[in-house]
Amino acid sequence: MTRTFTVGDREVDPTDADAVRALSSDEFRDLMAQAIAADQEDTQDAPERPTFPSANPAPGTAILLPTSSPRLP
Repeated sequence: MTRTFTVGDREVDPTDADAVRALSSDEFRDLMAQAIAADQEDTQDAPERPTFPSANPAPGTAILLPTSSPRLP
């Protein structure tokens, strides 16, 4: 579902490149401010996302490999 935003006197779909290109710079800023605010509201309402370990673990941290992995020398 695509969300539309009211910019000036028209509804703008932010995924419609031609509609976005037709906006003035002030209208574009207004559209982006509305989109960011809507995204923040959606994020606050969303369930807690799982956290994943860092791609760069701290030195000395054990990294568990699946048992089907070949043994390292």
